[in-house]
Amino acid sequence: MNENEATRRSLDDYDEEAQRHPERYPSKVVVWIGKGIKWFFLALAALLFIVMIWRINTLERVPSEMKILSVNQATYQAYVQAAERGESLSMFTQGKIDPMTTNEEAYGYFWLADTVLLPDAQQLQLVVRYNNSTLEHLASDYHLAAVPDREETVVVIRLRVIEDATPDDPTDNEKESSWTTYTIEPTGEPRMGQKDVYNYRRYVFDGVPMHRDVIGLVVEFYYAGEADADQPLGELYAYYYEAENEIVNLTKKDQFALEEFGQK
Repeated sequence: MNENEATRRSLDDYDEEAQRHPERYPSKVVVWIGKGIKWFFLALAALLFIVMIWRINTLERVPSEMKILSVNQATYQAYVQAAERGESLSMFTQGKIDPMTTNEEAYGYFWLADTVLLPDAQQLQLVVRYNNSTLEHLASDYHLAAVPDREETVVVIRLRVIEDATPDDPTDNEKESSWTTYTIEPTGEPRMGQKDVYNYRRYVFDGVPMHRDVIGLVVEFYYAGEADADQPLGELYAYYYEAENEIVNLTKKDQFALEEFGQK
């Protein structure tokens, strides 16, 4: 017989020792209570994680009413012409290539929550989002007497168009010295919305070029009280010539908005 087997203690030995020295061995009730507490806290941690992820996704999701196209004559005309060709209205986005301002003066102040470009209409539509805390930061930054109301206009935006001044030489596209730039003001007033702590503004820019010499479309953010400042408070790319385009399809709500405009 193996020496180890001869000296190995049996389960009966453990039971006898447990009876002689119960203080050395926790009762089954205590063991089950300990396991129950352990699994309770593991389940609680998992639940909190799930709730946190759900909450983040819910807050980050743009309200459906803010994603509906804003329709004006340029939008509608492009829609009608596409239908006459037997096509759908051409639209695309580049997603969130530059989603949040990260410069020191406006870190986290503004997001581009949604963008869509309509080449046939020469139009860009975008949704700007900012948190209630942005209002507090602006009040502090500009020494305002009170935090602006959520309905107030606190930001003015413009679109800076960057075009290649030397289209025959693509090697210098990253050099600002080879750019020509100009700005476009938004068409009309933005559509407004709110959800939880977020504030939304949907803007339309008309006359936006979509030809091959366009290097970028940059959204410039200005505090409304200093809209004529020499430099924007922050800026984000809505389009960049090397970023990937993603096709956007008309939704039923978009089509309804277009048809409704046509009936006016």
